[in-house]
Order: sequence, then C-alpha cells, then structure tokens
Amino acid sequence: MHVYNTNVNITSTKAGYPTLPAKVGEYYWDGTGWVAIGQSGSQFSPVQVQITSAGQQEIYGNSAHNTIVYPTTVFDVGGNKVGNTVVIPSAGLYDLNVITSWVATQSSALPPGAWTIRLYVNGAFTDQFAAGRNVFDTSMLQSGRVLKRLTAGDVVSVVMFTQQTSGNFRTGFSTFTVTKISN
Repeated sequence: MHVYNTNVNITSTKAGYPTLPAKVGEYYWDGTGWVAIGQSGSQFSPVQVQITSAGQQEIYGNSAHNTIVYPTTVFDVGGNKVGNTVVIPSAGLYDLNVITSWVATQSSALPPGAWTIRLYVNGAFTDQFAAGRNVFDTSMLQSGRVLKRLTAGDVVSVVMFTQQTSGNFRTGFSTFTVTKISN
C-alpha cells in the first residue's frame, strides 16, 4: 500500500525506517513498517548488507562445498549478518551480488580445473553466480548477480564449488552484497 503523507509531525518508530527530511511525501508499507520513498524516486531499502574478505584468506582443495569466509562487515542495515551468512528478515525480491578474485595453483603438470560460484539458500544450492575453467597460476576475477524471491528466515551464503585435477584455488578477496528491492 502506498500513501502520500501531509502530516509534518510524524515520527519514525524504527531506526531502519526513517522519515523523509520534510516528513511530507510518499511512503509504502512493507509488512513491518512504513518506508519513505525519496524525492528522486529512489527508496530506502530496509535490508542492505555488504560483507567482504581481504587478502589471501582461504585455500580450497578438491571439495564440493567451500563456503567463502566473510570476516568484515562493510555495512549491515538491520543486523542480518550471522557468521559468513545473511539471514533474510522479511519476504521479498532480493538482489544478491558477488565479486571474487582468486589464483589457481597446481601441484603437477595438470591445470587445477573447473569452478563455480554458487548461491546457497538454507544450506542447499539454488543458483549460480559464475563458472569457468582455470589454467595454472592465473588470477581470476569473477562477478555475478542473482535476483531471487526469498522468505523470512532464509539463510543465504556464497559457496565455491571446485572440480580439480590438481592444485588448489586460493582466494584473494570476495564481496557479497544483499539488498531487498521489493516485497
């Protein structure tokens, strides 16, 4: 539901739901609170999370499921980061983005092999961000985006799936961003 508020005395009851600076303007109900729609037409998203890793932090061998580690929170509107995952607080359409860099190393003349960067929801593979095949000792930078309808309580994570003939994949950095774009 959308409303146009003309009451200049309204106040916000939740930190994640600020009013427009002049109070007057368009708002919509997202199921838990009134969300202001800015003068430029953009809206404040009640769920915005960006988590990142830095440096060469993980080495992944030949394993089906390598959850990418995110020790640093860049921002977390709503406090939704839990460990290396993001817990979805309310149902809606979410924009999930990942960018990851790594180096493929080898222990023999064979190249390390194939990889995919996957989205897991509630511990299960649901979507793929990116995929490819490396030659040995080369750096890769990949990004991917998934638009997905999620429900309250869903737990999302990024997993690197590797199928190797030799060697390892060593990550350089990874950033995972989750933004709710609509109900």
